[in-house]
Amino acid sequence: TKMVAGNLFEFAAISAILIALPLATTAVNEICRLPVPNDYIECNAYFPSYRFNASSKQCDRFVYGGCGGNANRFRTKGECERTCAEARRLNSVCPADSTWNAQTESCVCSPELCPKESCDQNEKSVVIRKATGRPGNCCDLHACESESEERLDCLGPGNCYEPQCPLDSTWNAQAKKCVCSQESCPILSCPPGTKKILIHKAADVPDDCCGTYACRVVSDTVAAMLKKSRATRKNQFNVNEAGAHQVDRFLPEICLLPQAPGLCKAAF
Repeated sequence: TKMVAGNLFEFAAISAILIALPLATTAVNEICRLPVPNDYIECNAYFPSYRFNASSKQCDRFVYGGCGGNANRFRTKGECERTCAEARRLNSVCPADSTWNAQTESCVCSPELCPKESCDQNEKSVVIRKATGRPGNCCDLHACESESEERLDCLGPGNCYEPQCPLDSTWNAQAKKCVCSQESCPILSCPPGTKKILIHKAADVPDDCCGTYACRVVSDTVAAMLKKSRATRKNQFNVNEAGAHQVDRFLPEICLLPQAPGLCKAAF
């Protein structure tokens, strides 16, 4: 093997310093998040090394040529696994297109984790969904289409390759259509004293994926009056519980409403 320096031992010592220096000056989690370097061929040394792959969460073997690269480089697999154990644990909670950032203590997009699109010679790669830049949606969604094919299924204004779906649905690239997304449906929380009722049942089609709900007031006053009326009738007529319920069924609710004088001053 051809060496850059004239002496193998001198080169090994220099390489060891180059490897150690970044470890002392860069946060460990940041080292493990660095892009996976390629095998460097500009230098002809041969140093079997290991690097942490944030995508697979594994330590991969590669040959270091002696120059270039970054601090994501370890002499043994054990050293790589020990150093990046915490990064591997934290990255497991992030979506596949993002990694853990120790400084912000959150998942951040990693463009190098986005899949590389490869189309046939007579096809072109088109964007059918733009990324939002948030973990879980860091990468543009591409599709391969024939260059002679005309898109006639635009679903909204703008680029035909970026279909616009209703707010309650998302684009399904496989089915090539908008599909309902339950995550997009609003959640109605009713305040105390009210209950949620269904106003419109969803049809499970885009633009009608979510049911319509409303909050209806529950009259505590009527409930209390019914209870009081039942107790009074028990004392007066000595009816059993079943009889009281039977009477309640036919008791007009209008008779249980509280007396209200109204807003006008007429005398009746």
